[in-house]
Amino acid sequence: MEETSIKTSAQKKKTAVSIPVNKLTLRKKREKGRNALKWFTIALITAGVVPAFLGESNSFSGALSVTFISIVLEAFPFILLGTLVGGIIEEFVSRDMIASIVPKNKYLAAFIAAGAGVVFPVCECAIIPVTRRLVLKGVPFSAAVAYLIAGPIVNPVTFASTGMAYLWDWKIAVIRLLCGYGI
Repeated sequence: MEETSIKTSAQKKKTAVSIPVNKLTLRKKREKGRNALKWFTIALITAGVVPAFLGESNSFSGALSVTFISIVLEAFPFILLGTLVGGIIEEFVSRDMIASIVPKNKYLAAFIAAGAGVVFPVCECAIIPVTRRLVLKGVPFSAAVAYLIAGPIVNPVTFASTGMAYLWDWKIAVIRLLCGYGI
């Protein structure tokens, strides 16, 4: 009888789930978060688009829907461009190349990354997928955040449009550039 009980406990150990409980719980939490984000996105799109089709152009919801649709339509090409650039980085830039370009000192890496917007101009819509891909390629997080914040401010297109908006008063454009880099 003792042999049978030993085999049964060994069999129970073999049939136990191999995934630790904390990983399983983490997976369930991620699924709940994704589902919540999915439903929030659907609700936001519905609230933004439906009033436009109902013809409520004079109400607050009608103005909200027009604004929502215009922002999405304006941002979509740039998000698509950022995704394309992120894909190019994924395919043609190796981790070794990133490691050779980015300095080992995290402060120096952040300083250089903040200025990278001058050389690698990307707008604030397209910078998210590009930065995500750079982090996955091994760029330090501090450098990625510096590029994420300063990149859209210090790029030449923003500099020129700021100068043009202020009737070619380059002092304002230079102040914006320096403040963007200083942040």
